[in-house]
Amino acid sequence: MIDDKANFFVKIPSGNLQISELALTDDSNISQLRFSTELLVQFTQSMNFPIGRFMRFGLVGLSEVFVDMAVLYLLSDPTTLGLPLTRSKIIAAEIAIINNFLWNDA
Repeated sequence: MIDDKANFFVKIPSGNLQISELALTDDSNISQLRFSTELLVQFTQSMNFPIGRFMRFGLVGLSEVFVDMAVLYLLSDPTTLGLPLTRSKIIAAEIAIINNFLWNDA
């Protein structure tokens, strides 16, 4: 069941961030949410915050999890290489770190 209240609505009056509740049930609240999103974008642009770079950084970090898990599985699974778990985890973490470095540096 979806809760009809969302606690992520951000109002930016006079430059101060304030979190408030918003019931997402009628059109006026949806337009307030849309307006507040526009204000948040304007606020981040006025601070010269690189939102695109931040999102890319987050996606690269998320990819690290998948690379780490896949390499760990391939190294420690008895049907593939069957290395001990500790050694497999160390190698998997190093490969994931190198992957992150290469993607973030690009």
